[in-house]
Amino acid sequence: MIIALSLLSTVSASSLSLGLCEGDYVPHCKVVAISEAEAQVALSCWWKSCEATDDGQESETDFSFTEVRDFEGAFVRAFVDGEADHRKDFGRRKNTKAVEEAGGWSKYMTSKAFSKKLSFEFGTCRLAIRDGSGKVKEADSGTYDVEFRVRRGKDVFFKKALGEACWLGETTHQAVAYYLPSKKGALVFAALTECAGPPPGYFGEDDAGSQIAARSESISFIPLSDLPELATCLPAPPK
Repeated sequence: MIIALSLLSTVSASSLSLGLCEGDYVPHCKVVAISEAEAQVALSCWWKSCEATDDGQESETDFSFTEVRDFEGAFVRAFVDGEADHRKDFGRRKNTKAVEEAGGWSKYMTSKAFSKKLSFEFGTCRLAIRDGSGKVKEADSGTYDVEFRVRRGKDVFFKKALGEACWLGETTHQAVAYYLPSKKGALVFAALTECAGPPPGYFGEDDAGSQIAARSESISFIPLSDLPELATCLPAPPK
């Protein structure tokens, strides 16, 4: 049983678009399952695919995939939707041959004992994600803090900074933490964005700016020995 401790808001794809085939797109992912036995995390993701058209221009399409990583964030394999060209493009970007058709994910999930049974409760507590976007909501752009917290009701007795995210008229972050009983620790997935490009007003009063968000994702395992505050969330052992 995997117990999810906290979940942030989802990322807005429209806010993170870089324009027509500009740059190297970063995939946007969320955790969908975990295998404690194999120490692996499954992420449901989408990515941009850019292709040349007959008139010499470029067109872009989205394609989805399931990516498997280990508890340190290292790539294991991926199951990519769509045509063979998508899998080839994915393998080129990741510099890997561990790419399969999307249909292979179901069999892999079963064989590796992945679980999708997630709960946001941990004993008497709930982990929450607190962001400081309220300080920049009146602005067109800026950054805000993202923080990982342990709560019981309104009481907060543990805080851990996850970093800063880019404000683009809305929040652009995603994070989740899971309690892994057999591993005696918490797994944290965090996807934060960094502002890039000139902000509004950079080239003059009427300049709308062209600020975009560059996205980075991380996976980390935190043993409960590093989170003694969580002990108060669990029932006291019988005497």
